[in-house]
Amino acid sequence: DKRADRENNEGIICTLSKGGKQALVEMKCETDFVGKNQDFKNFANDICEQVIANGEKDILKQKYIRNPAITVEQAIQELTLKIGEKLSIGTIKLEQGLCGSYVHHNGKQAATIRLGGDAKFAENSSVKELLKGICQHIVFTAPKCKSASELSPSVIEAEKAKFKENSQEELQGKPANIQEKILESKLKKFFSESCLLEQKYIKDDKKSIADVVKSVSKEINSSLSVDNFELVIVGK
Repeated sequence: DKRADRENNEGIICTLSKGGKQALVEMKCETDFVGKNQDFKNFANDICEQVIANGEKDILKQKYIRNPAITVEQAIQELTLKIGEKLSIGTIKLEQGLCGSYVHHNGKQAATIRLGGDAKFAENSSVKELLKGICQHIVFTAPKCKSASELSPSVIEAEKAKFKENSQEELQGKPANIQEKILESKLKKFFSESCLLEQKYIKDDKKSIADVVKSVSKEINSSLSVDNFELVIVGK
């Protein structure tokens, strides 16, 4: 209780794929030192198992998978007493179907993705490689959204205003239609940097993410699409 108000923005992210389900759990602590503690890591893995088995709803009230005599909340309290820091569960993600994940080597950044498509391809090597590759891409590029259509008009207008302010010399003296084309070009560049499907794939910069998805779709002769993705960073 004394530690309840303390900041705990350190920790780790772990993932687990099992039985056609994909779980991601962010486990939070106060210091990076505890984030490397084996008991802490084991507990994070237990919570992944918990989510796969029982779902993420009311996680703290669920019976703890390793000791059904107590709840997950009580298990966290016991581990807090043992370790001596405020511990808590942060982000939880649970997906089913064509899902993939990637946790960066430091355990502090991770991404998950779900593709639309036939679930029978879940074990296909090309699809599995695609899922992992896009997740790695997401961790390294931190896209703001899936596609330009998801950006709100206010965000686009704000970017246009920023471009106009930063490009006054370039725009000065040019006809209105030329100015508009210059701004459209800059906006297109913004989309290609910010929107996942339009970004250049980190493993092949001659292709966009959309191109890579189409390529694998053609290879397996079945349509694939990016349904959603999530970038998770410890403490954020």
